[in-house]
Amino acid sequence: MLTNSDLHSYAIPLFSNTYRDYWNFRLDSISKDTKPINTTFEKELNICLNALKLNDTVGTAEKVVNEIFYSLLHCQDISLSDSSNFQTILVKFKNSLPQEDSDSCYKRLKRNWDIISQDLYPNKTILYKHSYWDKGNARVYQLDFKNFKRKQKNYFKVNAFRQDYNWHMLTL
Repeated sequence: MLTNSDLHSYAIPLFSNTYRDYWNFRLDSISKDTKPINTTFEKELNICLNALKLNDTVGTAEKVVNEIFYSLLHCQDISLSDSSNFQTILVKFKNSLPQEDSDSCYKRLKRNWDIISQDLYPNKTILYKHSYWDKGNARVYQLDFKNFKRKQKNYFKVNAFRQDYNWHMLTL
């Protein structure tokens, strides 16, 4: 829950990766086995910033968004040296979801890294994207600042990438 200086609050839901439609994961299909959420994290984040009057012309929203990712979600910045970490699968055991194929999961992780890493190369003069790694929830959030303008309200575009793998445990 976020609270502004006027003590008005807004809660942004933080669902599990089961709700793929909410996170709008790139390179991932929406599961037919879960009830639709009818909103997205990106939409809720922007509604929150506007409702609390944090999306102003002096850049308050960007500071708040950074605080959400670093302090609330315990994310860390992603660098080119993280490539091996993104090839490791975090296995989740959710019998309510269909089991995934490990080969397709490895391909998804590789494509995730290819997309995320293209904006990390040091030869770029201006970086328009910032990626946050939420290792605990097996997600990467990539914010796209390409259309941001100074001294005006902006819309935060969030690309999310799922880094986990759903596997069913066999019981005897």
